[in-house]
Amino acid sequence: MALQDKRVKMDSKPVWNGDPSQDFTVQLTNDTSFTLSEQAGKVVLLNFWATWCGPCVREMPDLDRLYKKYSDNDSVVILAVNVGESSSTVQRFITQQGFGFPVACDSDTSISSAYNITAIPRTIIFNKDGTVSEDLTGSRNYETFQSAVENALGG
Repeated sequence: MALQDKRVKMDSKPVWNGDPSQDFTVQLTNDTSFTLSEQAGKVVLLNFWATWCGPCVREMPDLDRLYKKYSDNDSVVILAVNVGESSSTVQRFITQQGFGFPVACDSDTSISSAYNITAIPRTIIFNKDGTVSEDLTGSRNYETFQSAVENALGG
């Protein structure tokens, strides 16, 4: 029988195995920060968008609905990444629309450039280990987003 104080403790923190070039840290409009690799063990949905993009704006209520569905689930993270606009423009838009999901401003387009974003909306869903599960260009609906998240969750 092993003694309690002699047991080896294993660190079971999930490991992010995604492409290092896809990792980033960004300030959110709610004054917190987000680092992709720190989301290891979670499914992450990144949605690249802009306020002037009609298809982006049309899918945002579905993203907000998805965010509300998974807001109590610690295994799912949803982040909207605005491409190229000022934080004041983005914050005003999000407030006017009443969306609750976290938003990052990629004002200098460094994140979208790293992801080779050439068309928006574009949604990238990462598995729990940080590998890409889905890469969707063009407007999608709630059912498509939910199905992709559930697939990444493994069920």
